[in-house]
Amino acid sequence: MSSHLSASSIWSFKKCPTHYRLSYVEGLKEAREPEPLRMGTAWHKGLEVLENGGGMEAAVLAACEIYTVVPEWADPIAWAVEREIIMNALAGYDWYWNSGEESEWETLAVELQFDLPLVNPETGRATPRFRRVGRIDHVVRNRLTRVIRIKENKTTGSSIDSGSTYWDRLRMDTQSKFYILAARYLQCGGWVAIGADENEDSVSGLLHDVFHKPTIRPKKLTQAASKGFVEDGMYMGREFRVVTEVDGISEIQVNGVTAEVEPGAKEGVFAIRETPEMFGARFLADILAEPEKFFARREVPFTDQELADFRHQIWSLQRTMAEMEKSGHWFQNENQCEAVGTSACPYRPICYNNVACFDGVTVPNGFKRIHTTGAK
Repeated sequence: MSSHLSASSIWSFKKCPTHYRLSYVEGLKEAREPEPLRMGTAWHKGLEVLENGGGMEAAVLAACEIYTVVPEWADPIAWAVEREIIMNALAGYDWYWNSGEESEWETLAVELQFDLPLVNPETGRATPRFRRVGRIDHVVRNRLTRVIRIKENKTTGSSIDSGSTYWDRLRMDTQSKFYILAARYLQCGGWVAIGADENEDSVSGLLHDVFHKPTIRPKKLTQAASKGFVEDGMYMGREFRVVTEVDGISEIQVNGVTAEVEPGAKEGVFAIRETPEMFGARFLADILAEPEKFFARREVPFTDQELADFRHQIWSLQRTMAEMEKSGHWFQNENQCEAVGTSACPYRPICYNNVACFDGVTVPNGFKRIHTTGAK
């Protein structure tokens, strides 16, 4: 049976073969979905509805479905703040990209799944061991130049300004070239699935549609601002329902949510910390003031030579994967153990403590198995 080779599995193997073994061979995943993956999933769901004409209300419902129930392990305030980020980012995205003139890009295909052979670039023969799989967010065409690009929706904590290395790193991105080659393979079989004319040029690059996640979190208002807010209920141009007494007890509630209040040195003086909804109002105000800090689109083209080189790289990589799986010997990349952010390794406790879990049965604490060994 062929194993699936995806952009994610390639990234995992390049990061550390043991990371790949634990994730894709053993099927071990964190029991708690990491925040970057959770937010990325929510963002994609919301944009999918929005870009298919479903409207903002439907987009928010789809994106925030995973936030309906707060898990026992989650901090309720942080969970609600995360939800506010997604909700207000979607509103800001729609305002920034869709409220003006007609987009210069028209959509040819949405959520295009592929399951394709992996071919030896020298002989043209496919390997029976791996098949290329994935899902392309969008295939789009420029209305003026007729250039066809793959459009990928991204979330990142990195800066997306014009001088950021984020854009330079995309030229080395595995997913970009992996998806372009898949789209070209589909093109050879006809453009029916993509909706373009057979005389169109080949897909030769990506249009990256990026959302930069905010670094701000709920803040404490000044005492003067807190007093004014309680009096008029206005914050960041939005009106809130403020209640200062609940069941005879002095307590400040904002739209039904109890606010954290810090008493001042003098009687009757206090400072309120933003509730998640208040934070959301401030975040949306930041978006409206400086949308380019949060949203950017940039084309990243690739030459035929770059794509040809990538074909050879993937073929060499899968041979190494196959050899390690056959021998049962996988090396570790200790230089990745202490990586932080989205590159942080969830398997560090397993490696550091030499946990024996390569039997297809054992499940270490904090993990779950999503398939049995070998069923990738």
